[in-house]
Amino acid sequence: MNPWIQIRGGKALALILLLASSSAVHGARAGNLDTPSLSNFSAGHGKVAFTLQAGSTGAPAGFAVWWMKSSDFEAHGSAFFAQGGSPLQHEAYFTGVPTLHTSGGTLHSFQLAGNAKARVEIGDLFDETGLTTDSREDLSPGETYVFTAYALDAPSLAASGRTPHEEQATRPSVDCTFTRGYWENNPDIWPPLPPGGHVQGPGGRIVRPQEVFDPPQVVMGSVVYTKSQTLTILKKPSGIDEPILKPGRTGAKPQAAQTDPPNGLIALGHQVIAAKLNEYKGASMPDAILTALNDADALIGGLVCPPVGTGYLDPSLTQSLTQLLSDFNNGLVGTPACITTATRPTTWGDIRRSYR
Repeated sequence: MNPWIQIRGGKALALILLLASSSAVHGARAGNLDTPSLSNFSAGHGKVAFTLQAGSTGAPAGFAVWWMKSSDFEAHGSAFFAQGGSPLQHEAYFTGVPTLHTSGGTLHSFQLAGNAKARVEIGDLFDETGLTTDSREDLSPGETYVFTAYALDAPSLAASGRTPHEEQATRPSVDCTFTRGYWENNPDIWPPLPPGGHVQGPGGRIVRPQEVFDPPQVVMGSVVYTKSQTLTILKKPSGIDEPILKPGRTGAKPQAAQTDPPNGLIALGHQVIAAKLNEYKGASMPDAILTALNDADALIGGLVCPPVGTGYLDPSLTQSLTQLLSDFNNGLVGTPACITTATRPTTWGDIRRSYR
């Protein structure tokens, strides 16, 4: 309602009562925000995903998530440290616009309205935008973590209380599928990769191996990358610099440093590289993942992924493929099992010799 409209007679009293009522409501909101809730937990080898739901007052400035290993949490008296109080405790502050975990394109901001939800994936923040954190790396496989969250303070509204502590264990590694971070940190055990696409039989078995690239090279789209080039891609976040998280008062909102527009090609490239390395290490490949890899290669085409080149894809075009491949690399899609018979790509000569 426009307060400058002209009112006569008894309507003036109604306006006064309305304004008084509005002031009372505003005053009632000048306290703590409602505490959000955490639910729907799931875990992969290197990440824990869950739904954060804001309370009725929302999270108008965003929210924070803290996590620790359960063993460290218990050693500290089953309590979190103060904000920024220990390297054993990790913190992430979600304040801006996501481009990776967008709940199928429905989540447009981490600043949540009343009762709104956001899907959070701790351990898969390397390519996410709109946040600042002291840890974008994978969680450890087979490890139990403790999580808590709260709504950040906003004008006239103090930060909420923290949620009850939630425990969730990551999946143990089964030596089949590995994450982007694993392959980045273990380049010495990369399997050799065949050129071209995927020639698969039942159960994901490679039935027509071709000559291999050894040392390994990776094909994305129609572009072949050397091992050193592939490593530089794996090390580059999707359009963000790693910010420094400084200790401050509870409820403070550190801001993420962002130097380039988020690039979906980089985020997708990370998961394509990991999936192809998993494939040729011997992971069983569900049909949905083989289709996703083929779709990703078609979408990428001749684009050269940064920092090797300057290719770009809007994150809205890549998000669904990136999410699916990330879930596969974390053991959340398909049966997390290896093909028991060695499937390392080789030549036809090697195969003929093996059947003599």
